Amino acid sequence: MVLVNKKDIVVSVIFSLVMIFSSCFDCFAERYDVANAVNMTISEETLQELREISGDQESENTSSSNVTDAVIKALNTMEPLFLKSYDNAKTELISIINQNSYDYGLTMSSFYDNTNPYKNCDYYELIAACVLIVSENNGYIGGLNLLNISVMPESYLDIIPVKIPQYKKLKNGKYVLNGEQYIYDDSVVDIFDKDTKKNKKGKDLYIKTGEKIISPQKEYVKYGCVTLTPATKDEIFTQANYDISDPENKELYDNTLRILKNGGASVESISQTISVEWDNDNPLSDKIQGYLSDISSANEKCGKNRHMVKKTALSLLNQIPYLWGGKSKKAGYDKSWWSYNKEGKQKGLDCSGYVQWVYRTAGFPSEVWKNLLSTSSILDYCDRTSESELKIGDLGLSHEKNGKVNHVGIYIGNGYFIHCSSSANTVTITPNSSLKFKVFCRVPNINKIELKDMGNILNFDKNAEYTEDELYLLAQCVAHEAQGEGLNGWIAVTEVILNRVKSPLFDDSIYDVIYAPGQFSYNFEIKDMVPSEELLTAVKKVVDGSLGVLNNENVLFFRNPYVLNAGGEDGLDDWGNNQFYMKINNHVFYTKGKNDFGEEERNRLRGIDNDSEIIQNIPEDGYFADGESETYMSSQEYKEYIEFLKNLSNYAVIDIGM
Repeated sequence: MVLVNKKDIVVSVIFSLVMIFSSCFDCFAERYDVANAVNMTISEETLQELREISGDQESENTSSSNVTDAVIKALNTMEPLFLKSYDNAKTELISIINQNSYDYGLTMSSFYDNTNPYKNCDYYELIAACVLIVSENNGYIGGLNLLNISVMPESYLDIIPVKIPQYKKLKNGKYVLNGEQYIYDDSVVDIFDKDTKKNKKGKDLYIKTGEKIISPQKEYVKYGCVTLTPATKDEIFTQANYDISDPENKELYDNTLRILKNGGASVESISQTISVEWDNDNPLSDKIQGYLSDISSANEKCGKNRHMVKKTALSLLNQIPYLWGGKSKKAGYDKSWWSYNKEGKQKGLDCSGYVQWVYRTAGFPSEVWKNLLSTSSILDYCDRTSESELKIGDLGLSHEKNGKVNHVGIYIGNGYFIHCSSSANTVTITPNSSLKFKVFCRVPNINKIELKDMGNILNFDKNAEYTEDELYLLAQCVAHEAQGEGLNGWIAVTEVILNRVKSPLFDDSIYDVIYAPGQFSYNFEIKDMVPSEELLTAVKKVVDGSLGVLNNENVLFFRNPYVLNAGGEDGLDDWGNNQFYMKINNHVFYTKGKNDFGEEERNRLRGIDNDSEIIQNIPEDGYFADGESETYMSSQEYKEYIEFLKNLSNYAVIDIGM
């Protein structure tokens, strides 16, 4: 239950405002026409409400829901401006690439790696500046550029490995062919000539006749390392010809900034957005459909293990976001994908994390998929092959020892690879003529490994079927309770309501749960809420079982301790007979009754953040990496390791074996 105090509505204003500025900007290109981003004007009605914020006195409307709605509407109108700024940066970068003869693919990949260019900005100052400019210019905001770009020259040594025969020495001192090897550095290798005799099996014999030096072809490739940064308030004022040195303007700015900051929200906690992009809702492009047709028509034969790799790899086509450093926490679909981590990025997989997930979910044993964590570990573990000898399920790589240029994909036939791409921001298919992989390898004994039966692991655990009216009412309630709480907050509140519908402690319909006496305060307002398309999509994904952050049917309650002034110092204590479970932004969530947690586990849960996982059943083979080293450990070692890490600041939990 959440009680809303009207005087605290400014908190919702700030959360809603800032989340727009922290969105991922590579998603806007498909949603807006650049031409329409040039002439953007906010309606007079909304403009008048905005002027209330930047007035000389803090009026009654300053703390009303009208101001919240006005600012959200204004910044939704500004959303095309983000596209325009992003598109301008991309256009400038292409010019820089041409002027400096940079490698296009590597430079653009660096550009796309800037998934959240606003993550380090001063949100309060940016919002206050835009509010004043909007008010001053009668709603016109189309002339602003919110993004700066800088490009530093970089290079890497591109090495084309040399394939040579490999020989095995026999007891009689002669040699037989034993596969192939690849030379990546200048090396001295033996020279072999064919002997006049054959062995008993009729195979050719060889004798060593000397040595020679083999030098792989090397070439330094120039590219640009791109950094995107948000414009400062001073840069924005300069662009708009707004004289902030004028005492009256300075007073307006300070007053606006004060009202925003007095809302009580910390900048550090604001990392989500009300502008969420769902790539997996978009149909496959004609180009990708064409690639799939090419692959199908080639009809390349493969064994059952390779077929399972291909089938599993294609199951995530266009289904998850790319996240640098993203690794699989379990086999099968992960409900936490698309939710936000503490850096304000949507959770997903990176290229090697995707490859590891595919082999893990396909049923390969842990001694295989645990060696597919990174491009370096893949190269250490896998057998080399050549492009001409590629088979479905083999891997193609770009790898440089210093780690600047690393990528990996899975071969799925007819010259095509499937891979998790930063530029596509999802799993996509690309011909190697474009990817230009030069190193190829395969999992040892891939055809002979016995795969574990994974059952229906890729199927979602769907909730009950609901009508469109019920889903819309559910979204209205979520908007009423958590409109300013970002995607993770929407997901969690949806989960609580659905948990109540399934619980014997509550009524068994969405309507009855929402309108039950004493549950949701001011519930008469719910019917008038208009949820955004992004929020409505999030609710539907929770209902169909593909999205979740709580993932516990016993979580039945939530509240805002900042409004209620309840709980411990941070509202993280138990609530009566209800057990603290998780804190997401301003909301704290509770399970019904006491959980069987020891004191050590309870303390750990009190310190949980949006990017942490609640581990109640720790697996026998937890898998972690702290910085550069990779360590396998038992359940007890894991518990001790977590305690050790509590006192460290520079570590990253990469993966949890489940």
